[in-house]
Amino acid sequence: RATGERLGVRVVLDWFKSLYQSLAHRSDLAMTIALSACFLSLVKLLPTWQVLRESTRSTGTTYDFATGFSLPPENLLTLLAPGFLGDGQGVPYWGRWYGWEAMGYVGVLPIMLTVIAVIRLLAGQPSSNRATEPTNPPARRPLSRFVWFLVGMAVVSLLLSLGRYLPGYRLLYDHVPGFSLFRAPARMLVLWTLAVSALAGVGFDASRDSRLNGELLRVIARTLAWLAAIAVIVT
Repeated sequence: RATGERLGVRVVLDWFKSLYQSLAHRSDLAMTIALSACFLSLVKLLPTWQVLRESTRSTGTTYDFATGFSLPPENLLTLLAPGFLGDGQGVPYWGRWYGWEAMGYVGVLPIMLTVIAVIRLLAGQPSSNRATEPTNPPARRPLSRFVWFLVGMAVVSLLLSLGRYLPGYRLLYDHVPGFSLFRAPARMLVLWTLAVSALAGVGFDASRDSRLNGELLRVIARTLAWLAAIAVIVT
């Protein structure tokens, strides 16, 4: 059996190597990266699938169990003010669930830089009047797609982390594979953290762009002022 497993792994690795070389030869790096991520994740997914068959969750869990430790809506305020519901030291945590399970705070500065990245992205989009305004340079388009992906990842992960507090989440539980097998939707905030961290880097680069015009800077300043005011109020 062990010899057969090693042979199977060898065949998969050889196939993956040839596929990788083929894709790299065509400069299809995005597909190569995606496939690499899928194969690397098998190290975690395959053992999980094996153990899951022996688990009490193999046939699914109840909706109440699967949506335990969902992100309460009031915890969204902690994205800007992490101590709003208590810090667990000087002020006891008085929110729902556990504070460390429902915390998506990445810092006010990364949030501000994320806002700059989104505003810069929107300002750089081509106008619907293609006859009068030029479109984005080709070099900008891959970055724009990447930023849109990060924005979508941040929004979707934040919404899904709400779990039972999100209207329509029951449909995902009933019809989308995987949602009935695991609990603690708030842990999807790890994807929110990853997306915002990357967007903050994009926003930092955009903040140094000399082509930012005065109007865009005024919009950014007003947005950051509102964020700062909200943080002060809820704190």
